[in-house]
Amino acid sequence: NIKIKESLHSSCGMNVWPSAPILGKYIWHYRQRLKGKNVLELGAGTGLISILAVKCGVAECIVTDSSTDALQVARENLILNNCSNFTLQVLPWGYLSPFLISHGTIDLVLGSDVFYDPQDFEDIIVTVSYVLKKNTDAEFWCAYEKRCSEWNIQHLLEKWRLCCEEINLDSFGAEGTNVADSNLPGMKEIRLFVFRSEQTKNRELCCL
Repeated sequence: NIKIKESLHSSCGMNVWPSAPILGKYIWHYRQRLKGKNVLELGAGTGLISILAVKCGVAECIVTDSSTDALQVARENLILNNCSNFTLQVLPWGYLSPFLISHGTIDLVLGSDVFYDPQDFEDIIVTVSYVLKKNTDAEFWCAYEKRCSEWNIQHLLEKWRLCCEEINLDSFGAEGTNVADSNLPGMKEIRLFVFRSEQTKNRELCCL
């Protein structure tokens, strides 16, 4: 069991969002792939996804967020769940921070509902693109709550040379309104994507 302490702070990162149980289910379904890997979570918020990654036996989990307040909540939750092999890092999207440049191998990037503000979409893609090109076998697993039918990132994928595959929720048992007894995602429409560098595999581009 995983325990999560949420916060009444106004920041959107302080609560578990409906996408998190979907991404968590996918991670658990493929938990053997995480063993011994170096994992980075973008926009960690409460730290739920990072906690699950640690429970899957990763070598290192890099817990990142642009907010120090959110990282403090994530840290408390990681400790609450007896996690030890993690590091905390402030990471604004869209910047090639010294941390990203100097860090060694990253095998997997995780993100739960990071695509919630169109103003941030390209910054997220820039960060993901840098990591996937530096680590050519790496992937970005991302769960997304559909909010607007007009949102589209295909032009950004083309610009930053990424490809994207949508994963059918039925394929890992996450098609439902109450995933992992979380009462989430409820009636929200959640989609799950795997991003790769174009130089790794040539897959059809997709959009949100």
